[in-house]
Amino acid sequence: MRIALLVLGWLLVVASPVVGALPGPGGIFVFAAGAGLLLRNSLWAKRRYAAFKRRWPRHGHWIDRGLRRPSARRRRDRARAEKADGGGPDGGGLTLPGALPIRPIRQRPPNGGPFYSDDGK
Repeated sequence: MRIALLVLGWLLVVASPVVGALPGPGGIFVFAAGAGLLLRNSLWAKRRYAAFKRRWPRHGHWIDRGLRRPSARRRRDRARAEKADGGGPDGGGLTLPGALPIRPIRQRPPNGGPFYSDDGK
């Protein structure tokens, strides 16, 4: 059954440009159905999708919503809960200045270093 779904997914992806030439947005839906079948049944497609999502997370979000993935629903619910609580993951809206990490100020190297010039240039 899995092989049949893989073949059907590839056929839909390959057929989407042909259907896209017809009037209307049919090619988009045919491609989405084929991509959905491939993502559900192909480890190779899942790896490529994960790489795509790491590179372009906003586009990955829309694909997750289109596929009705549980991870998209969890992220959406978490964002709504954080917004209702007033802000960040700790529940507070503001961070107090005393809670911020303090980093030491970088000092200028004594010899000037490669990016410091004392000759006025």
